[in-house]
Amino acid sequence: MSIIEATPEVTRTRKFDFYADPGHGWLAVKRTDLQKAGVADRISRCSYQREDMVFLEEDCDAGIFIKALAEQGIKAEFRQHHTDRSSKIRGYASYAPQSVTLDLHAGEYHAQQCDRLKTEIEKLKDDLAFHREQLSAVRKAEKSVSGNAVIDALKAAFMWAKVKISPAAGIVYVTVNVSAADATRAHRTCEALGFERRSVEPCDGSNIGSALHSDYRKFDAPTIKLYLIEEVH
Repeated sequence: MSIIEATPEVTRTRKFDFYADPGHGWLAVKRTDLQKAGVADRISRCSYQREDMVFLEEDCDAGIFIKALAEQGIKAEFRQHHTDRSSKIRGYASYAPQSVTLDLHAGEYHAQQCDRLKTEIEKLKDDLAFHREQLSAVRKAEKSVSGNAVIDALKAAFMWAKVKISPAAGIVYVTVNVSAADATRAHRTCEALGFERRSVEPCDGSNIGSALHSDYRKFDAPTIKLYLIEEVH
């Protein structure tokens, strides 16, 4: 094997397989070994490759690789393999260094996708901040219901009716359902509690039958919207 094996200041050794037939020989190394040695682009097409293995021809390419290892303080040792037939290595593809192809269109597409995702993330952050504010307002309204003099008075005044209280962001919604016979009493109770009547509208008959929907407001802290639903016969 006509290759230089002298390695000054050897710090470690590595073993490689060397294959030979009656006409030539090849040193088998991994492609990554060539890249680490910094000689992947110096190997000729006289060498062969198969998958991730490269078979360096003995006259030149093997020597380039071994010299590069020696400069790194690595001594190459060899496991010899010989055949009297023509080596199957001769049927492998000629060596070609791997190249990195940059797809500019793909890069531009991914850059656009990245920008779009950044925009969506910023929007989600804004939405999250908004919903946090709304949640904080709802919790504040919920706290205001407990111990709120107006709400307590309303509950006490309408003990005889069906009352539903729903705190929301900055507003407390109150729904009071009463019969036609108690409608006048209910309206007087709302006025006595200081609620201002804003409108009277017919309700959707398909949902709750024949009824009137009176909208009362009390601009307190928080604002209270009272919906008086009265049956109509």
